[in-house]
Formats: sequence, C-alpha cells, structure tokens
Amino acid sequence: RIGLIPCAVGGTPIESWEPGAMDRATKKYPYDDATKRLKIAMKKGVIKGIIWLQGEANSKPGRSEGYLEKLEVLIGRFRETAGDKNLPVVAGELGRYRPAYSLINEQLAQLPGKVKNTAVASSEGFTHKGDNTHFDAASATGFGKRFAEKMLSLQQKKID
Repeated sequence: RIGLIPCAVGGTPIESWEPGAMDRATKKYPYDDATKRLKIAMKKGVIKGIIWLQGEANSKPGRSEGYLEKLEVLIGRFRETAGDKNLPVVAGELGRYRPAYSLINEQLAQLPGKVKNTAVASSEGFTHKGDNTHFDAASATGFGKRFAEKMLSLQQKKID
C-alpha cells in the first residue's frame, strides 16, 4: 500500500514553510500543518519519501535569492521529523514556459549536488493550462510519472 499525504498550500513562498510561520494570504501554517500530518501518518506506516513542488511565489528577483539554502534546511527538518536522515526527496522544476521560473529551476538543478539522496524531476516539454502558471492535465500526469521514476531510483540507491 502507498499512502500520499497532501500538504499543498497554494501560492505560498518557501518562507511560509518554516516552523510557526503563518502564510498571510491563506492564514495557514504550512510547515506546522505538514508536520502534524506526517506524524499522524507515521502511526500507521513508514514515510518512504517526499515530493516537493513549490517556488512560483519565489520566482522574482529579490524573492528567489537563497531559495536553495532554505529548501536544504526544510528538507533537513522534514527528515528529522520522519526520523530518517536519508529520506529520499524529489523536487520538481517549475514550468519552463515562464522565464522567471528559471530563477528557481537553476537553483533546483544544484540540489542533488548539495543534499544527499535528492533528485529533481524535469518539467521539460510540459505546458500550462492556459494560465501560464499551472500544468495542464497531460503535463501533470507526465510529471507524476517523472516524480515516481526519480523516487524509485532514490529508494533503490538507499537500499543498495
């Protein structure tokens, strides 16, 4: 059995994913809420990996600086909560159809070299659903497959 723990909070910058941080727009606490869900899931099973797709709100000059370092800290926190310092994490690129997203994608490309047992799922060839932000259905399905391939690869390396 595979269980997914959805923790998405649309439109949030990575700064909202810190302990105790409230996202002003949604009035939610993304990190705290995700951690609560993680702990609940751990009562019934074992956390085998995390997929991360976020960054649109940080894809502007002045908001993108230090994104990778913040993601590195966040991954460490999630791994600590899960009790697995090598928990596989796959981050997804933002859509390549918006030039500003390269500010985040360029940093994500460095993730596997900086943080062990991580990978990046490419968004190459994907299209948006007409809003220049969100992936269309076919792209979202393809992205899911890319996330799965990267996760399975990381999990296999962890076993070896």
